[in-house]
Amino acid sequence: PDLVTLLRDEGVVLDVCPWSNVKLNVAPSLRMHPLKALYKAGVCVTLNTDDPTAFGHTLTDEYRWLVGEMGLSIADVGAIATNGFRVANLPEDERQAAIAEIEHLCGKVNNEI
Repeated sequence: PDLVTLLRDEGVVLDVCPWSNVKLNVAPSLRMHPLKALYKAGVCVTLNTDDPTAFGHTLTDEYRWLVGEMGLSIADVGAIATNGFRVANLPEDERQAAIAEIEHLCGKVNNEI
């Protein structure tokens, strides 16, 4: 708990690759992966994928897992995707356009549910 508090309070960003973490035995299973707990504790997490050829999963698969296996909401997934753009080395106009698109898509999906 102290480390999680430190990560949150210091604004440390964790780039997380759940499928490869499981395949490399860093996490025991997808259901037991700590991403959700870290996110819910306020740690800034981003979702990533290691080499899709080696690990057999794309970034789309990783996002699908967040909703299907982890039970995160579309809003949670949107927030995690937004984290990636907030910390990316991008021109500000591109960053804002990407974040606006995520907000638009999440709102659209929530309105259809």
